[in-house]
Amino acid sequence: MNDKKMNSMPIRKSVKITYSRGFSLMELMIAVAIVGIVSTLAYPSYQSYITDSKRSVAQADLLAFAAQLERHKLANFSYAGAAQEGGDTGVPAIFRVTHRLARWRAIKLTT
Repeated sequence: MNDKKMNSMPIRKSVKITYSRGFSLMELMIAVAIVGIVSTLAYPSYQSYITDSKRSVAQADLLAFAAQLERHKLANFSYAGAAQEGGDTGVPAIFRVTHRLARWRAIKLTT
């Protein structure tokens, strides 16, 4: 009887575990495909974010410029002489925020 129990017990076989080093080609291809899909979906959203931020900067600059023009009109009762060197056209002398003008020109050139 003991012999039958001994024979029915499973025999353990030694299993050699092999460790792989690095990634297989399929894993790399799948990772590249996932990154491509995610970037394809995210790029239009990024572009709209950039466009919206440029528009908000432009709107803020135009509102500041309009406020400066209105101050000039209140002080002088006319818009005449609001440009540089007292002229009526050209670069506005009353809009003193030069870094915003430079940024606006850069934005205008890139879009």
